[in-house]
Amino acid sequence: MVREGGGGILQLRDFKIVKMGTPRKFRYSFTIRQLVQDFGESIGAIEVQVIGKRDGEETDSALDKLAGYNRLRHKMKFKHFQKVQGSIKVPDDFKPEKLVVEVKPETDKIIPVKETFPWSLE
Repeated sequence: MVREGGGGILQLRDFKIVKMGTPRKFRYSFTIRQLVQDFGESIGAIEVQVIGKRDGEETDSALDKLAGYNRLRHKMKFKHFQKVQGSIKVPDDFKPEKLVVEVKPETDKIIPVKETFPWSLE
């Protein structure tokens, strides 16, 4: 794939959420990859946010506001792909419904990506 102007295009793949041994604790993982061959290094940050219901009302929570979060913000630095994973513990009164992954490149040569994944356990 070649993009006019030589910019990079990122893709999120293989998204998973799995329950861990501790109650209300989950691990998420996904792979981010560069679709443009020979683009070079992709550098930036990846932010993860959980959207769900608390006391019956929709709310969004950055992972640092949830107890037991691990790596709200991931560093991105790769040539071809990077595996990303983290863990969270959601409060008893919070029902997660989806997870939002936002990729914020350091350069404008890469298109930012924001994808929403359903909270579906494997």
